[in-house]
Amino acid sequence: MGDFDKALDAMINESLLNLHTALPCIVISFDPVGMTCDLQPVFKQKHNDGSLVTPSSVIKAPCVWQRFLIGEEEKDFKPVYVAGDLVLAIIAERAIDHALSGVVADPKFNRHHELQDAIVVGRLSG
Repeated sequence: MGDFDKALDAMINESLLNLHTALPCIVISFDPVGMTCDLQPVFKQKHNDGSLVTPSSVIKAPCVWQRFLIGEEEKDFKPVYVAGDLVLAIIAERAIDHALSGVVADPKFNRHHELQDAIVVGRLSG
């Protein structure tokens, strides 16, 4: 493999390592009114030079609610998290700022797979 191929392979590998899809995070804090969590991703990011960097915390990630049919009645259930909980956060393909209104929206930002578009889907451990 030539120098160009090695450089291209390294660039592609670093891009893939920085493509966020879903990751475990530690809850820093939980806002039960706004139903959001501040999170710290647990995986460090590795750069081409081999250095490891702790990713920035995620601020105000929305939390998924659940709706269940209990008997004949539908009930919404809100999650409760405490600092230190290990949760799974999925990362939206595009910016969620304008999509959280619940209508089809233009993302209006060119962000994709960014940590700031994390959504907490549940606890991984107790």
